[in-house]
Amino acid sequence: MEKSTHFVVQCVEKNKLDAGIDFVIQPIFDLSRFACIGGEVLVRGTHRRNIVPPNCFISQLEETGGILPMGDYVMAQAFKFIARQPQALRENPLFTLNISQIQLNDAEFSARALDMMQQNNLSPRNFIFEITDIIDTPEESVCQNLDRLSKAGIQLAWDGIDSLETLKSRLAIWTTDYIKLDRSCLTAGNIEKTFLMLDYINEIDIDVIIEGVENYTHVSAMLRHGVKYGQGFLFSRPISKEHFHQEYMQPER
Repeated sequence: MEKSTHFVVQCVEKNKLDAGIDFVIQPIFDLSRFACIGGEVLVRGTHRRNIVPPNCFISQLEETGGILPMGDYVMAQAFKFIARQPQALRENPLFTLNISQIQLNDAEFSARALDMMQQNNLSPRNFIFEITDIIDTPEESVCQNLDRLSKAGIQLAWDGIDSLETLKSRLAIWTTDYIKLDRSCLTAGNIEKTFLMLDYINEIDIDVIIEGVENYTHVSAMLRHGVKYGQGFLFSRPISKEHFHQEYMQPER
């Protein structure tokens, strides 16, 4: 894997992203209807027949600044893929993309994202940008980017929330449209704390997407606490964009 990781990093640094970067999609489901309502775009590295998970190379790209061209590339490719879907079938689905603080530190990030969206004739209302991490005192450009994206109609989410403390600290920076709860929230040792966190979220009227849904007990527990949407192996693992197209972007027969 070390050789494959090096290959992916080199592809980004040498601006040969199409040779080493791709993406998969993990479907997002309406928990009450067991219906797919969209998908999360997830970056993957590629080397020969190997799929390189992001934890192998993202930190290196963040250190070198390669996260910026890689993020733009994945966003552009995802937009092109979605734009190729039949018009009637891409009016309602929600697609989520992960956005790091390093990207948001770039003052021109939101302008590039909105320009790419416009070039592909896509509606901002069909997208959620998930903020993957942030420091307690972000640069001014972070809030400026979030403001531009929000005003344009793109919905925002805090990603990887695993505690009430983390949730409150993130919401103190920006009030998002969605909260993405980490898969650890569904483990037996954390479930009661998760219920308290959901009670708090319900009071402020923010929609929740829960990761790590693996059984029907998870589904029923989340529905009882007001969670509408979920991802997890009960529904689907991350799948290729081609598989997503065949499975979820076809007219009903």
